[in-house]
Amino acid sequence: MIAYGTGGFAVGFLEKQFPNLPTLPVIGKKGAIALAAYMLHGKHPFVRDVGLAASAIAGYELGSTGRVTGDVLGEEDDEVLSGHM
Repeated sequence: MIAYGTGGFAVGFLEKQFPNLPTLPVIGKKGAIALAAYMLHGKHPFVRDVGLAASAIAGYELGSTGRVTGDVLGEEDDEVLSGHM
């Protein structure tokens, strides 16, 4: 659990220190971090922990709010998807 907590800290730190991180549709910045960690994890268990934490945070946000912060949908698209026009 400590490893995933540290990974979650690293996700927040990365988003704060690099505000211009690329975003991907639907999965946002946290999903992009998780995807990058998945591709780069190799023999570094900490990178795997960061990826797992990022994917858990992205999944939580998607389940609780219907979107992941930092996704590339515009305001109009958000209104259409949520049913508020």
